Amino acid sequence: MRFDAARALHVAEQLGFDRLPWRAGSRRAADLVAAAFSESGYTVERVEVSGSPSLRNRRIALAWLGFGAGVGVNLVLLATDRAFLLRVLALLAAIAWWFAVSVYFDAFKWLAGGLVRTSNVLGTRPGGFNAPVRVVFVSTLDVPPPIPRSLTRQRATSLISAAFVALIGLNLVPWRFPRGFYVAFLASFAALLLVFLVARIRPFPGDFGDDNRDGLGLLVELARTWPSDTDPLIDPWFVAAGGQLLDGEGLKDLARRLSEPTISKPTLVIGLWSPGRSTTVSIVAPLPDVNDLAVDAAKSLWVPYKDAMSLTVLNEISPFGGDPAFVGLFGVPAGRSLPEVDPDALQRAAQLATEIALRWAKRHPVNQGPGESLNRSSQNPG
Repeated sequence: MRFDAARALHVAEQLGFDRLPWRAGSRRAADLVAAAFSESGYTVERVEVSGSPSLRNRRIALAWLGFGAGVGVNLVLLATDRAFLLRVLALLAAIAWWFAVSVYFDAFKWLAGGLVRTSNVLGTRPGGFNAPVRVVFVSTLDVPPPIPRSLTRQRATSLISAAFVALIGLNLVPWRFPRGFYVAFLASFAALLLVFLVARIRPFPGDFGDDNRDGLGLLVELARTWPSDTDPLIDPWFVAAGGQLLDGEGLKDLARRLSEPTISKPTLVIGLWSPGRSTTVSIVAPLPDVNDLAVDAAKSLWVPYKDAMSLTVLNEISPFGGDPAFVGLFGVPAGRSLPEVDPDALQRAAQLATEIALRWAKRHPVNQGPGESLNRSSQNPG
């Protein structure tokens, strides 16, 4: 069966209702996706996940405000000409606090607030576990982790970094400036930090969390039309992950599951986020070889693309760093953003996702029997 963009668009239109994870629409969307997977012949599993809608923002605020406090203490000590060691300890404490909160925030359970329950919907081929490699296509039930593109935040981040480097220099030089200089420096740093936090902490969307319904439509249609002749060689998983506004708990749960030794095999995760809302697909892949593979696939299919790899983007999809291998296909905001879903953009994204999966699987020809081979490409299946 060939991918039908009109059918994918129809699914997207069906999902154009409130799908925020703390409301009933999230479960309704999961039911629709599960029914579609079942009708396409997949074994369907519902995995409950839970998380806090406020955890992410509290972690960001706690980490950066603690960092700012350390900088403030350093400036006060600097202005009063206190010992060099005390000033350095203040800066080291600020850096250590930032890393501790960012990495070990799970220890602060009391900051999570109330938990909200939602679910992941997983569709697998019956008997597909015998295939030597796995390709996991994933999209999100509520809203996607967007590619950050806030110019205000980018500028604030650059200025904060420059100010911190300047602060280190102020601690090292032998001369001292008037106290008013340090007060102005502290006020400027605090203002930059405030601007950054306001731009960094995403507000919740409005009543309709339908940003990624085209990604879900693509996921459902891709599952329906996935070529069965790849089954002996590729174990395809199709996952609609819930809880993206719950600190990304759906993706985190999927990452934990894929790391279990009982189901371990070479795995590639292909993320699909708003692929029909831009003329250009943004490609995000942490591993250079996977990134090169995805870019080469886009070039071979003449798909307009943008290599959007960055540490900021990785922070949004942190469960998938390098194991399992990951490539994300984002629509918005690369290129010209579209107010409505473009069927042609969905078609291109489906071709690219299929091509990436086939090319990646060719790298792992484990236990291939005589005469068995993958399709040469999504456009030339011979």
